Amino acid sequence: MADIAKLADKGRERRKKRMSDSTLEDGDRPVYDFDWFWRFFERAGYASNEDMKKLWAAVLNEEIDHSGQFSYKAIETLFHMSPTEAKVFKEMAQYSFNTPYGECLLPASEELYDNYDVTSPCVVDGQSDIYSVLAAAYGITNEKIMYLDEYGLLSSMLNVSSFSITRDPIFITNDYYAIVICLKEASNLDSLEFEVCGHRFSSVARQLFAVIDDEPSFSSFLDFARLIERRYSELDIKVYRIISIDRDELVLEDSTDYLHDSS
Repeated sequence: MADIAKLADKGRERRKKRMSDSTLEDGDRPVYDFDWFWRFFERAGYASNEDMKKLWAAVLNEEIDHSGQFSYKAIETLFHMSPTEAKVFKEMAQYSFNTPYGECLLPASEELYDNYDVTSPCVVDGQSDIYSVLAAAYGITNEKIMYLDEYGLLSSMLNVSSFSITRDPIFITNDYYAIVICLKEASNLDSLEFEVCGHRFSSVARQLFAVIDDEPSFSSFLDFARLIERRYSELDIKVYRIISIDRDELVLEDSTDYLHDSS
């Protein structure tokens, strides 16, 4: 347990202090759930693997800074995860994306289940859909999905969401970049039906995203945009960096379209 506390201290030293304690008013100070910390230290004390200790330390720091960010279930999920399972979770998390409906998905389609070999994806050249191609390219397999489903991190049920694309843009994001989708100005269509398909990450998984060191995969996100552009000739597709996200507005740095930028 002392090792985790030391790792947490080191992590806090590396952070830039957003404001001095003297500037905080009483109303700004977080209210801590001491039962949560009791549960945390009880469970974290069993960790012996160095990578798992780092995860526990990161959870502790996030909870200190943002009280209430991690549920009791998140603690129990982390407690039951082995280093191997944590590695699969981190691997799959980097391919996650957010739909306009607020769903956080791992790209896949029903084609994933057409192969009896659950350790490899199933894709047919020239016939498979966008999400099967992404799964094949980035090693998203039925086996890994079922693995994460057992720990309540990912639903094994396929999620399909439909959108009517007009000239008003919609956004698919990964918290760092946004795919901006709308009808081309020259299109004769009034709208176009567009499907987003994948397996939904649970609320616990999304809590644990905050302590994963790796950023989302930029290459897979660009490939996603390329596949949409190739599949839907009527759509105008761009990829911009996200400056900030709040409940009402997505602020983008739109001077560079990374999908079409030659560099």
